[in-house]
Amino acid sequence: MKIKLTLITIVCIALSILLCGCCLWYDAEHEGNITYGYSDVFKDAFIGFYTYNGDYDNIVIELPNYYKDYPLTSLGGYTGRGVPLPFEIDFDTVKLNPNGTIKYLTFMTDDELKEANTVQFDITLHIGSNIQELNNTDTKLVYIFTEMKNGEECEVVYIPTYYIICNEKNKTFYSKDGRLYHRETDQLVQCFYYPE
Repeated sequence: MKIKLTLITIVCIALSILLCGCCLWYDAEHEGNITYGYSDVFKDAFIGFYTYNGDYDNIVIELPNYYKDYPLTSLGGYTGRGVPLPFEIDFDTVKLNPNGTIKYLTFMTDDELKEANTVQFDITLHIGSNIQELNNTDTKLVYIFTEMKNGEECEVVYIPTYYIICNEKNKTFYSKDGRLYHRETDQLVQCFYYPE
């Protein structure tokens, strides 16, 4: 009976680790303008929230390669017992659109965007050599503003478009003409809006 109980306990522990993934081993920590997820067990880290506080006329973001001497291997991930910590860039909406009032952030389909009054804002994003996964990204969030035009209130959708520059030493991804591709398959990474 004791062996059976021990075996059941071992199976339950193994299943809980498998079902939760490895997120149980990841903690979150905020430093500077970035919230990181990191693991002292696996000796790696990922980038979660990024608060942009630079020039809004020329948005350039250079992601670091390491946190606590651990390589940053993913954009987005999970911490604790599966709490999502997506890679998301937080912009100051007053600086992004000084003439509008933010209503909300949301995801929109391509068809919805075609019907909307849109403005693209360009972001140059530098991705380091250690990134291997795009695990949990909110890079297609759009900003819905209200603005006054000709005396009437209207909605304007601000779309973040990414010009990607990937470190040439990255073994998983590469960039060409500002777009990110999987190195192994040459397929375009679909989690970003790219400039036309």
